Amino acid sequence: MAITSVIEDGTIENHLADSHKRAKNWVAIVHRDKAQRGGLDRNFLERGDGNRVKVGPDLLRSGTCLEFAGDYVTSGGRRQRNREYGRVTEVTSDSITIERIELDEVDAKPGLDPERPWKDVTSSELVSILGQIQDELEKRGEWL
Repeated sequence: MAITSVIEDGTIENHLADSHKRAKNWVAIVHRDKAQRGGLDRNFLERGDGNRVKVGPDLLRSGTCLEFAGDYVTSGGRRQRNREYGRVTEVTSDSITIERIELDEVDAKPGLDPERPWKDVTSSELVSILGQIQDELEKRGEWL
């Protein structure tokens, strides 16, 4: 079953968001990674107003897997998980279509194309990589 979310002011709605003050709400781009907590590598999307999250043009493309969460934490500290997973099937300028999938259908992070290794790297990932390179060069005293 697919859902279509309207993009308003560069944001989409987290349809699972819980309004309680102890709720933990998020939307994340996810990849299967057994080394990470819960078996998923999560790249959390920035929060917008209310129960919305910001989506930039580089963030979501067809095939991207998402985790929607609206977990409630009881007064005793127990987390009641409310999660859904989806794969982006279509992105237009004003909407995004997401096919619901099961947790075990979340893809592993795709390998890099050796002919075009930066093809699938987002601008924020590239800035992070360049920052790490700069830090390493500064430690060695080789930075300008």
